[in-house]
Amino acid sequence: MWQDEHAVYLQVTDDGKGFDETVLKNIKSFGILGMKERVASLHGSFALETAPGKGTQVTISLPHKTLST
Repeated sequence: MWQDEHAVYLQVTDDGKGFDETVLKNIKSFGILGMKERVASLHGSFALETAPGKGTQVTISLPHKTLST
């Protein structure tokens, strides 16, 4: 975890199996979708990087202040 003047960042990485991201469209689990929606509700960003045999990395950033429109 780290921060700068704009946001707080969290990055979680593993060196596990990884997976093909196209399977996310076909599974009935809402785990990753739920994470994306929660981050979006806080005006943040969510990134997922994975590949079979290469592990997975999730990076989330959340702004220090929610900007009003």
